[in-house]
Amino acid sequence: RVKNDDFIVKVKRLSFAERSGLNLKRLTLDLRLNNQEVGVENFRVELPNSCFKMKDFVLHINGLKTIGSQIKNIDLDVNTSESYVALKDLACFVPAFANLQNVVNVDVVANGSLQNLNVSSLNLSTKKGNTAIKMKGELNQLLNKDSISVDLSNIYVHVEGREAVDVLSSM
Repeated sequence: RVKNDDFIVKVKRLSFAERSGLNLKRLTLDLRLNNQEVGVENFRVELPNSCFKMKDFVLHINGLKTIGSQIKNIDLDVNTSESYVALKDLACFVPAFANLQNVVNVDVVANGSLQNLNVSSLNLSTKKGNTAIKMKGELNQLLNKDSISVDLSNIYVHVEGREAVDVLSSM
């Protein structure tokens, strides 16, 4: 829907199955775009055994005509909520995940830009709760593949022996 200079897009259900194995069960979002901002609400991606949700966010811009050149410097606030990923849903990208049955809870809070991102918290844990990885840090030069740097200032890893053996033996 177009109203004045505002574009409003409501995606209620977008789905597809790609021959590489990527199966998007559902993508939903409400998008608002105008000369000052891009607003995203109700963002949700569902794969066969995964669900990724982000809290509503707004990106402030200086006009639609130059949005392409602004993208790398736009301030981002990333905050996932109630998200989980079944590793086998990502097998089209990482074939070694094809036989893994693990489901990982994902909780991310980060801010910055596409170029430099400050990760306040990245928490990954299995649904069973036997394995957890918690970290925070900075990702820099993300748009320059030859200069990407990762500085993780705080990492916590907890793995129960049996689960580690199960994961390693299925790879």
